[in-house]
Order: sequence, then structure tokens, then C-alpha cells
Amino acid sequence: MHFSFGTITGVIILLIFAFILTRFFGKYLGVKIRTTLLKMSPNVKKYAFEELIPQGGIVLGLSLIITQNHYFKDFSNLLVGIIMGAAIIHEFIGPFVLKLVLEKAEELKKIKKNKEKLK
Repeated sequence: MHFSFGTITGVIILLIFAFILTRFFGKYLGVKIRTTLLKMSPNVKKYAFEELIPQGGIVLGLSLIITQNHYFKDFSNLLVGIIMGAAIIHEFIGPFVLKLVLEKAEELKKIKKNKEKLK
């Protein structure tokens, strides 16, 4: 694994949270614009972006590819640390946020009803 908890400094923690906030804001803005243009339902407009918070394997794989490219040699370890730190945080909070969003959008009730119909 390329992530070393011993190398985490205050600056890296700030960069991790800046990356998370920037990503979060970009997804929020993108979803709001697209759901408005596509005239989606109010529940989709209100809750869709939270479901996009988790990130996983693709981001980690791309961050590791950065370490193999000599153009990024000087700061590849910093980028990998930021991306992996953000991915770890996203993977811890993502499932909880998704469940909360599905409950607020009342989608869990629909899922339970559909399961009961299938029985």
C-alpha cells in the first residue's frame, strides 16, 4: 500500500478536506444543473448528489498510476496521500449518507414494498 499514516501532516489533512469539499461542491452543482435541465422530480433534485459521495477503486487506481509517471515524480506521493485519504473518508461516511438520503427520499419504503410484492 502506498498510504502511510505516519506521513500525514496538518497540511495534508487540510488538502484532503479541500479535495473532499471541492469534489462535493462540484457534484452538488453538477447534479443541481442537470436535474433542473432534465426537469427531474423534486426528490431527485433534492437528494441525488449525496448518493455520488462515495468513491472507490477507479480513483485509487488512477492515483497509483500517477506514481508511475515521471512527470508527476515531484509531487506524486502528495497526490496519492490526498486521494487515498479522501477515499478512506468517503468510504467510511458514504454508506451512512446513502442510507440517510434513501430514507429522506422515501425510497426505502418503495424498496420494502417491492420486496413484499415479490414474496
